[in-house]
Amino acid sequence: MTAARRPRPGRVMTIPARALCALRHANDELTRASEAIIRSARAPQARPRAQAPATGATHPGTVTERADQAA
Repeated sequence: MTAARRPRPGRVMTIPARALCALRHANDELTRASEAIIRSARAPQARPRAQAPATGATHPGTVTERADQAA
Protein backbone atom coordinates (compact mmCIF):
# COMPACT_ATOMS: atom_id res chain seq x y z
CA MET A 1 0.00 0.00 0.00
CA THR A 2 1.34 3.38 -0.95
CA ALA A 3 1.24 6.39 1.29
CA ALA A 4 -1.39 9.02 0.50
CA ARG A 5 -0.07 12.16 -1.06
CA ARG A 6 -0.18 15.20 1.10
CA PRO A 7 -1.57 18.29 -0.63
CA ARG A 8 0.78 21.15 -1.19
CA PRO A 9 0.57 23.80 1.51
CA GLY A 10 -0.30 26.65 -0.84
CA ARG A 11 -2.88 24.70 -2.83
CA VAL A 12 -5.18 23.93 0.11
CA MET A 13 -5.95 27.60 0.59
CA THR A 14 -6.12 28.41 -3.13
CA ILE A 15 -9.46 26.70 -3.86
CA PRO A 16 -11.42 28.37 -1.03
CA ALA A 17 -9.74 31.70 -1.83
CA ARG A 18 -10.80 31.42 -5.48
CA ALA A 19 -14.35 30.56 -4.46
CA LEU A 20 -14.47 33.58 -2.13
CA CYS A 21 -13.11 35.82 -4.85
CA ALA A 22 -15.75 34.59 -7.29
CA LEU A 23 -18.53 35.13 -4.72
CA ARG A 24 -17.29 38.63 -3.93
CA HIS A 25 -17.18 39.46 -7.64
CA ALA A 26 -20.73 38.19 -8.15
CA ASN A 27 -21.90 40.15 -5.10
CA ASP A 28 -20.29 43.34 -6.43
CA GLU A 29 -21.97 42.87 -9.82
CA LEU A 30 -25.37 42.32 -8.24
CA THR A 31 -24.91 45.36 -5.99
CA ARG A 32 -24.01 47.54 -8.98
CA ALA A 33 -26.97 46.24 -10.97
CA SER A 34 -29.44 46.91 -8.16
CA GLU A 35 -28.04 50.42 -7.65
CA ALA A 36 -28.43 51.12 -11.36
CA ILE A 37 -32.05 49.95 -11.27
CA ILE A 38 -32.79 52.10 -8.24
CA ARG A 39 -31.09 55.10 -9.89
CA SER A 40 -33.14 54.72 -13.05
CA ALA A 41 -36.35 54.39 -11.02
CA ARG A 42 -35.56 57.60 -9.16
CA ALA A 43 -34.82 59.55 -12.36
CA PRO A 44 -37.31 62.35 -12.93
CA GLN A 45 -39.97 61.43 -15.42
CA ALA A 46 -40.63 63.78 -18.30
CA ARG A 47 -43.88 65.59 -17.69
CA PRO A 48 -46.30 65.87 -20.58
CA ARG A 49 -46.46 69.40 -21.94
CA ALA A 50 -49.68 71.27 -21.45
CA GLN A 51 -51.20 71.97 -24.82
CA ALA A 52 -51.99 75.56 -25.67
CA PRO A 53 -55.42 76.44 -27.02
CA ALA A 54 -55.69 75.99 -30.78
CA THR A 55 -55.71 79.52 -32.15
CA GLY A 56 -54.27 80.93 -35.35
CA ALA A 57 -51.64 82.93 -33.46
CA THR A 58 -50.15 79.85 -31.81
CA HIS A 59 -50.14 77.73 -34.99
CA PRO A 60 -48.53 79.64 -37.87
CA GLY A 61 -49.32 76.82 -40.31
CA THR A 62 -53.04 77.34 -39.90
CA VAL A 63 -52.75 81.08 -40.59
CA THR A 64 -51.06 80.46 -43.94
CA GLU A 65 -53.57 77.76 -44.79
CA ARG A 66 -56.41 80.18 -44.14
CA ALA A 67 -54.74 82.82 -46.29
CA ASP A 68 -54.36 80.31 -49.13
CA GLN A 69 -58.02 79.34 -48.87
CA ALA A 70 -59.13 82.98 -48.90
CA ALA A 71 -57.13 83.73 -52.06
